[in-house]
Amino acid sequence: MSAKNFRFDQGSWGGVCNTGKRQSPVNAVTFGNDVQYIKRFNLSLINYSKPELNATITNLGHTVQIALDSTPRFVILDSSLYDCHFVHWNQRYATFEEAANKPDGLLVIAVIYRLAYRNNPKFDVVTNMVRAVQKPNTIHVSQQPLNLLDILPNLITNPQYNSNNYYGETVSEILNNIPYFRSVPVFTVYKGSLTTPPCSEVVTWIVFTQTQNLESKQKIVFNGVLRENHGKEEPIGNNYRKIQPLNNRVFTIAKDYTFNVK
Repeated sequence: MSAKNFRFDQGSWGGVCNTGKRQSPVNAVTFGNDVQYIKRFNLSLINYSKPELNATITNLGHTVQIALDSTPRFVILDSSLYDCHFVHWNQRYATFEEAANKPDGLLVIAVIYRLAYRNNPKFDVVTNMVRAVQKPNTIHVSQQPLNLLDILPNLITNPQYNSNNYYGETVSEILNNIPYFRSVPVFTVYKGSLTTPPCSEVVTWIVFTQTQNLESKQKIVFNGVLRENHGKEEPIGNNYRKIQPLNNRVFTIAKDYTFNVK
């Protein structure tokens, strides 16, 4: 199903989208019998510490996507639920399409946004990019550097944060001093799928439980993203997939973890 012909008529999705047992999205589980705890989780965020130059944003007609040059990775922005997916594919595979057919092909970091009264200036670059592709099937190359760390949660909101130990307020500084900022949990990990056809069950999901703020003026920009429907332009609207069954999946939470920002 091409992006041009794509519609969120989920009843028409076939194949694994209907028969799969590890479909996404799900209501992430953070406690109970479906959770397993591991001693340690390590993740290196390669090329996250340097701003992305010439990031390209595209209105695909069902969502907007930001393509990045520095690594095999892109960012998908959901205009209805206001979440952000950092999509990575395994570098042993040449393309996203090849990786999407391999069991170890994809890793997605999911960040969820909530409507807030306070402006989130760190998200202004993304908002400006989205404003440039309101029309369907438009493409824009940003002239503003995009700092990916600005889109990740600020872990200083951890209730166990000790104000006597100050390590800076940027995400990079916090992540580099992660042992001092423990929350239970900051994220959960599970095995899932792509959220659009072909719904391939090849994705390891890392879902941050801490939400980021999105101010109402920024929200309006996302609501203004249009698609083409029978020759007429209309808001993309409801472009999120319904919650999928857990099917006895296990969610992993780390007792200790390190994010290495490079």
